[in-house]
Amino acid sequence: MTYRVYLRDFDGQILEKTITTDASAAMGSFASMVNRTELDGQKLLAALTYKNRQLAYHRFDQRPGDADYWRGRLGEISLPSVRGVGRPIEIEGAKRIQVYLDAESIAIASLLGEGNVSEGIRRSLKIRQEQNRQEWIREHDQIPAGIKVDILLPDGSILRECLLQSDGDIWWGGAGTGERFIDPGFVDIRWRLS
Repeated sequence: MTYRVYLRDFDGQILEKTITTDASAAMGSFASMVNRTELDGQKLLAALTYKNRQLAYHRFDQRPGDADYWRGRLGEISLPSVRGVGRPIEIEGAKRIQVYLDAESIAIASLLGEGNVSEGIRRSLKIRQEQNRQEWIREHDQIPAGIKVDILLPDGSILRECLLQSDGDIWWGGAGTGERFIDPGFVDIRWRLS
C-alpha cells in the first residue's frame, strides 16, 4: 500500500520523487509540488499515485480551471481509505481530537513522526517544551531582588510576576487565587525575567 508522488518532465524523466505508506505525507508532498509557482508554464507534471493507480496529476503548463490543474483544488482529491493493520497504540491519558493543518505542516509532522502525523505533532510539542525549559535559569540564588520574574515549577506550571523576598522565599500574588510563598531550597524551580 504505497503512495508515490513525483515530478517529471514530458519525456518521462523523474526529477523528484517521494514514496510513502502515509496518506497525509503523500498529500503534503503532492501539495508542496503543486504549489511551486516557479514551475508554472513549464512542460512538467506532478503525479500522485496509490498502488500504481493514478489519483491526480497536475500539469504546470495548464491554467486554473483546466482538469489537470490542481492548485487550489487539492481538497477535491479523493484518497482511498486505508486502514492500518491492528489497533492504533493507546497512550495513557490521551484523548482523540481533530486538528486542521495545512499541507506543509502535515508534511513536517509526518516527517517528524516517521510517517505518523500524530506522533510528529507529539514529538514537535516535546521539542518545543524542551526548548522552553532550556530558556529558564536554574540557579535560584541569582534571582534579582526587587525585579519581577516568572517561576517554572517542576510540574510545568508557570507563576508570573513573582518577587524575591528578603528571607529568600519567592512571593507570588496568586492571580486572584491567594498569595503563595515558595522556598527555593525545597522546590526545584527555574526562573526568567517577566
